[in-house]
Amino acid sequence: MKNLNYLERLKAFGISSLERRRLERDLILCYSLFHGICEIHLPFKLGVSVTRGNSCKLVKTSCNTNAAKYYYTNRIVLAWNSLSDTVVTASSVNALRKQLNAVNPEKFLIVG
Repeated sequence: MKNLNYLERLKAFGISSLERRRLERDLILCYSLFHGICEIHLPFKLGVSVTRGNSCKLVKTSCNTNAAKYYYTNRIVLAWNSLSDTVVTASSVNALRKQLNAVNPEKFLIVG
């Protein structure tokens, strides 16, 4: 195992990267916030256009600092808005998890 690089070790153990797991958990938290499962108030800005994508679009706020740029409500916007309406309106968290496994989030990840 010592001779394998990070991606090879992940494949050998059959797990996804830390970055991918973080993105999946972020999307699950966003779902929980929208559907009232989790009662945390975060300053999400909802979009008004429903012509493409899902019906729960988020708007990315402008940021002057890196701290604000990587804050949860800005970090999740592109990935959340890329999901289909069937994913964001899933009937439960478990249904969302199953649908997220079918989605390819590679364009939002640095490491595979």
